[in-house]
Amino acid sequence: MGHLYTLAPHQQPHWRFTADDFAARLRRRWPRSRIDLGDGPGSPPLLRALVPVDAPRELGIALLEDGWTVTLDPADPAAAAEFTLWYIGQLPTLEPPVYLTAGDKTAGPIALHPDIRHDELLAELVPHHIPRPDPPAVGRVAAEILDRVLNSEEYPPLAHDVLLQRHRWATFTGLPLIARLDLDRDGEPLLREALRTLALRAAVYEISGSDDTAATLAVPAPIDDMVRVVLAEHTLCTQISRRLGIRFVRMLTAWDHFGWRPLDYTHQCYLHAGWDLDERYWIDADETARRLKTLNGRYFDIGIQSAGRHTIRFERLPDPSMVAI
Repeated sequence: MGHLYTLAPHQQPHWRFTADDFAARLRRRWPRSRIDLGDGPGSPPLLRALVPVDAPRELGIALLEDGWTVTLDPADPAAAAEFTLWYIGQLPTLEPPVYLTAGDKTAGPIALHPDIRHDELLAELVPHHIPRPDPPAVGRVAAEILDRVLNSEEYPPLAHDVLLQRHRWATFTGLPLIARLDLDRDGEPLLREALRTLALRAAVYEISGSDDTAATLAVPAPIDDMVRVVLAEHTLCTQISRRLGIRFVRMLTAWDHFGWRPLDYTHQCYLHAGWDLDERYWIDADETARRLKTLNGRYFDIGIQSAGRHTIRFERLPDPSMVAI
């Protein structure tokens, strides 16, 4: 669902963007942007643009005639936060203060500052009806939950069935982000990280009683892939959750858009559980973007486009030995 957001100072600044300058900046950041320039001053807005975020999502951007007010419509909270973080870097100064305001009054005005983080913005744009519990409490409960899961009678068949199907796991943009991926070697460590993730979310749910709050613990794409592999064993997961009185949580949230970042809420909870983070699988958001660019280039070379689209027909070719010479 799209919403309206506005970025602007509350008083006239000494700076302003021209349509051409703002368009050039947008194209450098989002080369596939579709941009329509207005006819100049007196013909609002100066610029309209549609920016692809994650297909099929698009972010609508307008630079109004004053040259310093930007509206985002349509936009969801994650896209608005991503644009805002970029926009801060385009401003010569944050004096007078610049604010992000949600049109539906769910948040704001949010005063922007150079060091603002995506989770700080999202906490305002998508406020938790039930706040996140303190990481030390989450870590302590998560460690207890994981120990109970590993000692349950359903765990051995769950681990067996998950690992038995490792040839089915791979996606285009999750597990392949792991350098020199080898599921024979990486299967058990990935299962470990998936169970730790589910234990952390189960702990947040146990303390807060909120699925929405528990789901905001973002993890790297390879680990999220593995979480889905585990939860695909629905019967065994249901038996474990009922026997132990816990809840396995996975649902899409605005936090997933930004991925995992060191020392974010997930990381703090993980450390308080007393676990050692394996950097092979805990790939931060910036490194994820870099690796995705490499992967997509390789995919393109063999005819696979974004989201796995391809034109391979899988035609049956004649047996070479039967072709007449």
